[in-house]
Amino acid sequence: MIYCRKKKNDREKEQSKTNQRAVGLETGFYGVYTFVYKMFVFY
Repeated sequence: MIYCRKKKNDREKEQSKTNQRAVGLETGFYGVYTFVYKMFVFY
């Protein structure tokens, strides 16, 4: 029982890791997008 619970926790940790990566990618794309947008607006 405890072993099963531990395994579940590990899986959840992995999932949160991938979620963090996805969020990081999204913010990266957003930053690039705003940068390009500002360039177009100011030039």
